[in-house]
Amino acid sequence: MEMTGPAEDSGHRLQDGAACVATVTRNGESDLVHSGFACLVDAAGKCLWSLGDPHSKAFFRSSAKPMQALAMVECGAADAVGLDAADLALICGSHNGAPVHAERARIVLAKSGLGPEALRCGDGLADQCSGKHAGMLTACRHLKLPTDAYLDAEHPWQRRMRDVICEYCGVDAGDCPTAVDGCSAPTLSLPVYNMALGFARLGRAAGTRGPVERLFRAMAENPHGHTGEPDMRPFPAEGHSGPFPAAIITKGGANGLHCAAIPGLGLGFALKVIDGSAAPRWPVLTRALRVAGLISEATAAAMRSALWPRIDTRRGEPAGEIRVEF
Repeated sequence: MEMTGPAEDSGHRLQDGAACVATVTRNGESDLVHSGFACLVDAAGKCLWSLGDPHSKAFFRSSAKPMQALAMVECGAADAVGLDAADLALICGSHNGAPVHAERARIVLAKSGLGPEALRCGDGLADQCSGKHAGMLTACRHLKLPTDAYLDAEHPWQRRMRDVICEYCGVDAGDCPTAVDGCSAPTLSLPVYNMALGFARLGRAAGTRGPVERLFRAMAENPHGHTGEPDMRPFPAEGHSGPFPAAIITKGGANGLHCAAIPGLGLGFALKVIDGSAAPRWPVLTRALRVAGLISEATAAAMRSALWPRIDTRRGEPAGEIRVEF
């Protein structure tokens, strides 16, 4: 199916565009049903697969972090202060507040002559978004922009990052309402189709050396800069080419958002689960890639074994399963 741009607004209620994406069963009986919408698109805007209404809107939340980091790299701030791959991984990621993460955020700030007091995220260095905020402040210092109000929606740096997001995702900022994220930074509402398009274009750009490839490689080489779980998955995609090993680059967001790029293929994926659960993210992505013919059944089985959530008792014994409904 062809989808070259967003359709008319389908309404503000998430459930309006939702379809069943996954069911949790116990002894073969349904125990929990997850609904949402998702799509897989290429960098030209062609929708290869969709579930529910892919033009339904959701907040981009932390899935936007690689694009926000890209704005910082492209403006020269990263090179100006000597940010290394571990720094960039933290800026792209969402961490769990471990001492190693807090220390890395402190290092990023120090390279621009700033201290932890400059952060406006709720828990300072330990906040899961402290890397993103440190990156914003790095760019502001490099461009000589005010740092005290860097979270204002109309701050020059917020506008700059919004422009990058809109460019990659193919949306007009005027069509994307802005709200406040959990870390106090602005976040945009846009169709999941356009989120997938943005990640497809990141995936295409990562196929050659450049800023996107640099960021994705930093994420891959420093998985503990995120949550201790790699954001680059070594599962092969058919026809993959480029400087990366065949892989899937993922970045989750709060309240059931999950985005992915396949470097070299120029493909992107986005999913919104309307009950906010993260459990369906890998089952839905695995099935979407299989339906689109991008992975073999053997690879799909390996992904199910390694990535799908287990429905166990608190003693670790099997109690059910999660299954996709398409």
